[in-house]
Amino acid sequence: MKLFLQEKYKESTDLINDLSSQQLNKKNKSRLKKVLDVMLVGELYGLHTLKSILENLQIRSSNLYKIWQEQTYLQIKNMVMRLSASYFTKELRDLVSKSESSWSRSSVTIIVDDSIFKHWLKDGEGEIFYGKYFSGQHHCSVYGFQVQLIGVALGETFYPLFFQLVSKAEKSKKKALSLIKKVHSIFEQVADSQGVVIPNLYLSVDSGFTDEDLIAYCESKSIGFIGVPKKTNIFTIDKERTNLKTVIEQRYLEEEKVFKNKKPNEAFLIRQKAYFHAEDREVILLFFRLNGSKKVSVLFCSDLSIKSKTLRRRFFQRTKIELFFRLLKDTLKIQKSTSVDTKSFLKKLSLFIFKAIICLQFEKFCRKKFRRFKGWSFA
Repeated sequence: MKLFLQEKYKESTDLINDLSSQQLNKKNKSRLKKVLDVMLVGELYGLHTLKSILENLQIRSSNLYKIWQEQTYLQIKNMVMRLSASYFTKELRDLVSKSESSWSRSSVTIIVDDSIFKHWLKDGEGEIFYGKYFSGQHHCSVYGFQVQLIGVALGETFYPLFFQLVSKAEKSKKKALSLIKKVHSIFEQVADSQGVVIPNLYLSVDSGFTDEDLIAYCESKSIGFIGVPKKTNIFTIDKERTNLKTVIEQRYLEEEKVFKNKKPNEAFLIRQKAYFHAEDREVILLFFRLNGSKKVSVLFCSDLSIKSKTLRRRFFQRTKIELFFRLLKDTLKIQKSTSVDTKSFLKKLSLFIFKAIICLQFEKFCRKKFRRFKGWSFA
């Protein structure tokens, strides 16, 4: 831990100093850094809140609380997002300077997803982003906030870049376009500064983000859109109008039986060009099963030249954003820290994203430096 704090965490604190210097004077910058130091190092020892840290050290002073309360949610959010963007830009510059094979192996993929953060406000009236949402984690409707996060997977590492809240009155897939534009602008800036063209860039989303505007924007920027169609969606395949449910029952299952008789240990899949009527465009469909699954999965991609292996690999990069949400909720215990309104929730979320970024850096550092830790998660 000392090695990490000396080598890697110093980079983060230097960045924090640079980023916060635009908004804070020298004294307040030092005070903010002190609080962040305390909360981060506490997290590395499994202490998730400022209260638990101070109680563990038997400190009754409220000075750190006061310093933290002086910072606005906007200051903390902007600082954390710029910090994460700095980390990502540095890695992206390094990657584009290497060979095309290095880029291909990294499976660079933009990922956007929503997650419900269970939370209770004593007085939620008037808070437009607070409400009752269905949570897949809890398998029921819960009170809280819907958070939309976008980031990029470079190889095994996920970089969270921007987030926003989505109210019940808004369409999540419509709001996602603004975040995708922000992320793509980072790629453009790096490409221009390095004098290169970004190859083979993809966006991976689940079924809730299949949207004409998103797909059209991706096509205009040469980003392959990878999504999940509904089984009832209508396609024209080999001049026949049909839905995916029919294709699975009448073609996939039959061809799979024949294939498995010859090669029982190999995965069977079908790659098929089709016309997607709901989106008014040609796409590539991929039919396959996950290991041991009884369910046949289907993906579609707007890039008509994409290979089956690339399509699957890029789509499943999205599991990294799910693991990031799990890190925030299950490992860092974000729900243990309370909020009284939307602004204080955003401030808390920004802090925990900052802690998660550093924790993932710690995980990466340990895996690289110490052979015994290879493959270990942060927890």
